[in-house]
Amino acid sequence: ATAQELHSRLLLFRGSFFADLREGIPWFQDILIKGYATGRVRQILRDAILTHPEIVDVPSLTLTVDPITRAGTVTFEARTLAGSTIRSEDFGPVLVA
Repeated sequence: ATAQELHSRLLLFRGSFFADLREGIPWFQDILIKGYATGRVRQILRDAILTHPEIVDVPSLTLTVDPITRAGTVTFEARTLAGSTIRSEDFGPVLVA
């Protein structure tokens, strides 16, 4: 359940949830833009993962953006309160196009 919730959380675009337009990842505002700041993007994604109540650490996180298509792929590992590790590969990479 936690892995699925993380996957959904990362796919939620800021401004697309009618009940709260502030929710979601600022994909178009801060990430899939020309000249994005890699450190800032990693922090945005890491913070989004860490807001899940079951996650205590994100030891690995990678963002790859194709400069031509602007498609982004996020892969990560996150540790839970129970001590298990969730990998984005467990449910497929997060692809935003």
